[in-house]
Amino acid sequence: MTTINEPQTPYLTQEETREVLTPFAFELDKSLYGTPLASPWRRLVALLIDLLLVAMLSGAPGELLAFLVAFIIFRASNRKPLKTLPSGRVVGRKRRFIVRLLAAFVILIVLLVTLPQVFKGDNSYYNPGDNNQDTLTTEQKVELAIIAAVAANKMEQSDCQQDLSCWEALLQDDMQHPASMHVDDKVVKEGLEDIINETPLSKEDKKSLAQTLYSSYKKFQALEQTSNPVVDEEQITTATPDAAPEQVEEKSLEQEVEEDIVKASSPIMSLLEYIKGIISDLGLGFGWAALYFTVFTARFRGRTPGKKLLGIQVIQLDGTHLSLWDSFGRYGGYGAGLATGLLGFMQILWDPNRQAIQDKISATVVIRTNAKAMHS
Repeated sequence: MTTINEPQTPYLTQEETREVLTPFAFELDKSLYGTPLASPWRRLVALLIDLLLVAMLSGAPGELLAFLVAFIIFRASNRKPLKTLPSGRVVGRKRRFIVRLLAAFVILIVLLVTLPQVFKGDNSYYNPGDNNQDTLTTEQKVELAIIAAVAANKMEQSDCQQDLSCWEALLQDDMQHPASMHVDDKVVKEGLEDIINETPLSKEDKKSLAQTLYSSYKKFQALEQTSNPVVDEEQITTATPDAAPEQVEEKSLEQEVEEDIVKASSPIMSLLEYIKGIISDLGLGFGWAALYFTVFTARFRGRTPGKKLLGIQVIQLDGTHLSLWDSFGRYGGYGAGLATGLLGFMQILWDPNRQAIQDKISATVVIRTNAKAMHS
């Protein structure tokens, strides 16, 4: 009788080798069985409280956030125990302190350069609409401000009310000055939108007024170019004798103005876009929200102020407390919830353990702290 030699499974220890699959990453703390879970409404109210606090913090300057992040990194880098000699002397304490201080200082300098620009909106990456303003000279900015002030004064003194033709006659001549300044067309359109939105006209009349004023601007611009001709090589190579480029260009520009007016005045219909807009307004990017949810969750053992008030707590399934890195990873799960169209958050309604997508990512669960456990 022959026997089949089964492959021997390597002996497993608590030290994982990252070469074979081990069960320790999936190990559950059996003492957690029967712990009451937090209800969806408690989690929602706690999250709203936390978001309100983050909204209050988002008004703080970016420099304060930079100092807090650098300080937290300095404190968190002292977790690893130092080497102790048999004589009891601790080795490397001063060296580690200098390295920690240097690292925190470098991070502080980097954040001081980047964060204030992000929070003040001076960064063109976060505010692409400001790129056109950066191309204007100081003289052009002053001239545009004077033109806008003159137009505003004329509008205040006029009696046009709902008369579209009156507004057209009142503002058409003001388009001659921007045409002679050789500024970007987008700057002119943005200025027109600001002026037209101050009129009491209806939505359709505002579109018509925008088209009329922009057409006047292009006509004045064409006259300016005729009196001071400038050769544009791109226009020469793309022009065709059978087409009417001026009419096509004017039509496309009018369409752009109309689209901008509609986009600015139309409500946001998508629930997801609406929530993203609120998050953007509150400053919930890689800033105060990340610091808030990371530090409070790690420092107070899974309890943010909102969760503390509602009597709930975030715990890991293996029974250990969340570290800064674990808390930061769980915060990243909120972004995943938005990416799934909020389905990741609504998952707590049907998941057996009330785990949302951020809980699945970080292997956590939210429990009631003041409820009695039901052990079988």
